[in-house]
Amino acid sequence: MVRRIRKIPQASLFRVAIAALVLSGCPKRFDPRADTITSSPDPSADNEYHEAKARLDGGNYREAETRFTAFLEKHPTDQLVSSAQIGEARAALKLGEAAKAKEVLEAVKLPAQSSDPVTEATRARVNFLLGLALHRTGDYQRSRNLLQPFSAQIAAGDDAVELHAVLADSSAHIGESELALREYSLFFESGKPAEREYVKDKVSDLVDHLPATEVDRLWQALPPHSVAVAFLGKRIAADKRAAGDLQGARAVLDASRGAREAAGLESEKKAKDVKLSRAIGCIFPLQGKGRALGERALRGALLAADLAPGQTLATGLPIELWVRDSKSDPARAADAVVELAKEGALAILGSPDRLESQAAAEQALALGIPFIELAPDDKRRDGTIVKLVRPRPPSAQALAKAAVAAGAKSVAILAPDSSYGRSMAEALAHAIRSEGAKVAVDLRYADSATSFVEPVKKIKAANVDALLIPAPASQLQLIAPQLASSGIQSMPNLKSTGPSVKLYATAEGMNDRFLESTQKYLEGAVLMPLYYSDPNEPRIAAFLERYRGAYKEEPSGLDALAFDAVKVLRQTIDQIAQEDLQRTPIWSGIAATHQIGITGEIGFGSGGERSGAPLLYKIEGGQLHPLK
Repeated sequence: MVRRIRKIPQASLFRVAIAALVLSGCPKRFDPRADTITSSPDPSADNEYHEAKARLDGGNYREAETRFTAFLEKHPTDQLVSSAQIGEARAALKLGEAAKAKEVLEAVKLPAQSSDPVTEATRARVNFLLGLALHRTGDYQRSRNLLQPFSAQIAAGDDAVELHAVLADSSAHIGESELALREYSLFFESGKPAEREYVKDKVSDLVDHLPATEVDRLWQALPPHSVAVAFLGKRIAADKRAAGDLQGARAVLDASRGAREAAGLESEKKAKDVKLSRAIGCIFPLQGKGRALGERALRGALLAADLAPGQTLATGLPIELWVRDSKSDPARAADAVVELAKEGALAILGSPDRLESQAAAEQALALGIPFIELAPDDKRRDGTIVKLVRPRPPSAQALAKAAVAAGAKSVAILAPDSSYGRSMAEALAHAIRSEGAKVAVDLRYADSATSFVEPVKKIKAANVDALLIPAPASQLQLIAPQLASSGIQSMPNLKSTGPSVKLYATAEGMNDRFLESTQKYLEGAVLMPLYYSDPNEPRIAAFLERYRGAYKEEPSGLDALAFDAVKVLRQTIDQIAQEDLQRTPIWSGIAATHQIGITGEIGFGSGGERSGAPLLYKIEGGQLHPLK
């Protein structure tokens, strides 16, 4: 019996071969740019299609889009129609026209089911691009559904990077945390430096908002050296630290060190000939414009190290402070980090000046030396950097929660027109809305203003329940009397002319003199200073006694902040035997810190930002009391 072998036409062989390459690559890799149909029997149509595609491949997206549109109008039945639609959609995406790309792709006519490999290869290209378009138009669920099958089979290159980035973001939007973290980790592996920083921000934020049970599950489920595990380890360590399990926190940090190193979060570079000492480096401006800040920080640091004038009673094992004068120069501050690292300092306390601190922090990160920032810093740094000044959003959230918990449904915000005032006002507005209340009026005043008549009138007319003022005590001292005179804020023993408004303020720099002169205008107000010399709090009373004895004056918030920083470092160093002194366990100990300091609860989140609730105080009967 003779078996007949059917001869396959050459055109069909070509179609099958191209489809196989698109679907599987070499081996099994999907290339979204590989055409499934590349030619037309109509010479005119064939030429016009390839002219359009040449523009697309050359980056002239507007011209390509125009030519593909013209092709589709002129040749609506040609076999290159689906390829032209895909080309038009790709050009539209490059031009930021996601809605148009979505419309074009959804108009591609393909049978619902087909065994034809060319049809299925075309469907794959359409679904890939449609998934990207749907992400940009906000349809995250459909975007995720279309893109997820390509994750494991896409060919390496720019399209793969975009796929992992988009799939991660779509998954995060719909609450699929595991898929989001897997895809962010894949994005991180192939991303450029700026993209990697973006991924670290996204992963850190996602991990920080996960339930604890989900964090534990994902810690076990995800690849051990992924960027996701780097941040999951920091979150678990922070949670264990908050629960008092310091040993467990350190164990988790040790287990995830490889992931942190791979993510660039821990890059210690130790000089083999450097002998480390029980010494903390301090970089303060002791000359120049920042001198007053530097001297304040130095006083607090010396007191915490038992090195202040007249100190005779040690509060722990001896510690050295190696002080370097930045002379108010950021470049000198960065150079001082290198010098201190070479000399063997275990950790460094940064300048209270923002620019100096940022310059020094970058250098410390490069060298892998533990570094505590005393200055506000909004930039995410990770690695061996922690920040003692709380970020503005959680501080704003604490104030907003207090206002809404007291019954506020409509609030006003009055802030100085300064960098701090604007950013804090924005954070407060977001926090108030997230708590379910509304912002009725949001006002600014000149940072140098002494009269507030106009904004006070607008606040009174808004008929709000609460007023939030992110301003230092020196400005609040000027604002408060005008609030009282307008009837917005009630005064003790005086009949109110209308409903009073509850006041919430940051009142940074608040002290006893401020209270003596202003408390009568602020009855019932809730204040949130970084530090207040509360004589009724035993820890603060002891600090006050020692500070006054050493320096014969009152401490400031910066004194207290530097004191807390050195205490954190000193207690961390005390837990490590002299023969085992290394910077990595010092950093692990700092990251696992959980204690109550002079400036309140001290802990650090997975991104190095200070965690723990800020202290809130309420003025009642002319006295300031911690808010319960």
